[in-house]
Amino acid sequence: MNVSRFLNKLMFFLFGALFVLVPLLFTSVNDELFEFNKMLAVYVIALLMALVWAVRCITEKRLIWRRTVFDLPILLFLVSQVCATIFSMDVRTSLFGYYTRFNGGLFSLLSYAWMYEMFVIFISRDQVKKLLHILLFGGVLSAAYAFPEHFGHSPSCVLFSGSFDIKCWVQNVQDRVFGTFGQPNWLAAYLGMLIPLVIAQLFTPIKTKKSLLESDSLQRFLPQAICALVILLYTLTLLFTKSRSGIGALLLGLGLFGVEGIAAWSFAVRQHLHKKDTSIWTPIAVALTGIGIILCMMIVGSPFEFLNSFTTHLFPPKQIVSSSEAPPQPTVVSGDSQLDAGGSESGAIRAVVWKGAIDVWKRYPIFGSGVETFAYSYYKDRPKEHNLLSEWDFLYNKAHNEFLNFAATTGTFGLGTYLFMLSMFIAYPVWIAYKRLTISQTTADSQFTTILLLALSTSIVILSVSNFFGFSTVMVSALMYIFPGIAIVFVNEQKKLESEITIHEIDTNQWMMIGIAIIVTALPILYIHTLWNADVAYAKGKQYDAANLPQTAYAYLQQATTMLPGETTYHDEFSSNLATLAVALAQVGDSTSSAQLTTLAIQESNLTITQNPHNVGYYKTRIKVFLLLANLDPLYFTQAREATHTAIDLSPTDPKLVYFDALLADQAKDEQTYVADLQRAIDLKENYEDARYALGSYELKHEQPQQAADQFSYMLKNINPNNLLAQQGLASASALLQKKK
Repeated sequence: MNVSRFLNKLMFFLFGALFVLVPLLFTSVNDELFEFNKMLAVYVIALLMALVWAVRCITEKRLIWRRTVFDLPILLFLVSQVCATIFSMDVRTSLFGYYTRFNGGLFSLLSYAWMYEMFVIFISRDQVKKLLHILLFGGVLSAAYAFPEHFGHSPSCVLFSGSFDIKCWVQNVQDRVFGTFGQPNWLAAYLGMLIPLVIAQLFTPIKTKKSLLESDSLQRFLPQAICALVILLYTLTLLFTKSRSGIGALLLGLGLFGVEGIAAWSFAVRQHLHKKDTSIWTPIAVALTGIGIILCMMIVGSPFEFLNSFTTHLFPPKQIVSSSEAPPQPTVVSGDSQLDAGGSESGAIRAVVWKGAIDVWKRYPIFGSGVETFAYSYYKDRPKEHNLLSEWDFLYNKAHNEFLNFAATTGTFGLGTYLFMLSMFIAYPVWIAYKRLTISQTTADSQFTTILLLALSTSIVILSVSNFFGFSTVMVSALMYIFPGIAIVFVNEQKKLESEITIHEIDTNQWMMIGIAIIVTALPILYIHTLWNADVAYAKGKQYDAANLPQTAYAYLQQATTMLPGETTYHDEFSSNLATLAVALAQVGDSTSSAQLTTLAIQESNLTITQNPHNVGYYKTRIKVFLLLANLDPLYFTQAREATHTAIDLSPTDPKLVYFDALLADQAKDEQTYVADLQRAIDLKENYEDARYALGSYELKHEQPQQAADQFSYMLKNINPNNLLAQQGLASASALLQKKK
């Protein structure tokens, strides 16, 4: 058996697994169901690719590498990410990514870059064609999985609960489908990248000597008809996501692709492309596909009002009057950001978050705050205007603009190298495509290559536009690195490396080196397995804590922290759990166990903030821990206030923290700080109902009726006219004013 040939086939299989399995991969048992599992799968595949490459180098007794035009931009970008990691606010976060997002950490970027190198080394031109079909097949599976969600039937619910409905989801998946991707925008970005590749398949040359009038004419048409159906499925599913960034990026990208494609087609016609090398069905299929996409937009609708207002003239909505049925109620969406769910207008949200990201960039101009540390650095520069948005108290761990996210977390060096790499990924395939058009003898195969190169470039343009209003996820990030590899391999046919060296026998030293390579690969895979199991335990513990079952949660959280002691997220949750149990045990008279758990809770909290002192969320948990323990000893109120002050230093524009400090000051009988904090909270968020009521009540209690009346009047006029407490307060203040007169 030819070892090199076997290893090539194994590498082909790994890329096939990446294209089909990773988009579909998710579970119901993890803390984050989608991206976490996809990211770990990418790590495992990248490690196995490294093992295949190492074994080949060992058996052929040489370093197998291939220099390409993209090596320099990728290398410069990786150097910038390494520098940003070295100077990071939290190195662990920069290595692995933020816990719940995962994609974007240094290890993930190294994995994607490694996959690019493995692609250009191992994959041949013929294999690229097969892998493209596998990639598009994976897209069909993903789209077909999400498609029925629009009609109230989710395959996930069959897996989770055994019923073919959408009741297993908290999110309103029928309104905006997301399939196996977890968020509509993420699915939209993925499908948007694939659509240009399917269009390119319409130009696949079909070589036959029979005429179109013979019996195989439909056979010639069938592949292009299938492509048209795939485009229709992708387009409908993308429209069902109602993703403005995804649909807008697709429209812009296809417009660019159309202009480039027409130019290439016109040049081919001028070069007198031979009739037998082309298919009459190709232009027909392309035209029908374009018309189909437009009709889909008209019938299904889009998230853009200006397009809908145009199409309603052609397809006026029917007026349905029903007195027996109430309108459907929107489902509350759980997520890290209302950008994924609704609330304030997304443009207003992005404008505020982008302003904060630019301020972070100014504070860390060269290397940024650290790869994937936006959740820590943003809150120091969080704009005051954020408090007037509907999601003012949501966590933001991304800038919701890939470019500003790189600027904030990796500085000018990171952003500059990213833009250089991205521009090369986009421009080089286009340059090569038009360079090939200068060849005097144009063939149908070269025409397909030209269109494919333009499609690859267009796909990255679509992703970039989508990322401008969001951020990349695991699958689209992997494709962004692999698509340039497809361009390299497809244009420059690789040498058949397996035929260059004939391996007669593997000696003992080589077997030993192969064994070492297997062990070196197995160790991180075992760590990934441990990480996955630890996350499952953490997710269960977190769920039991939320269900007010701290005793059951304790065992799972202890397991998670034992399996992965370096993950501060686990220690943070465990500290809260221990404090809750300490209070519960004290209430049943077990003072000894309560004291032990009190000590452990403080130790876990100390460990958490020692390992990551920049995460304001950890300090909020620490405040909770000491407030719980204050039920056992009032002295812990002091430590709760200290934690609050530190949290305010990390997030000075957070009115909730300032308001909470006011409550602690009131508990400590510190009236001056209490009043000052309430006023400061109102200054930060003028529509802060709780703070205004507290200040009005204080002023009423201390016989300041005019000031109290002002607070209550503001609440009723500008915040909530139905607030009964404010109405009662205003009545009391008015009565006191009348009495003083």
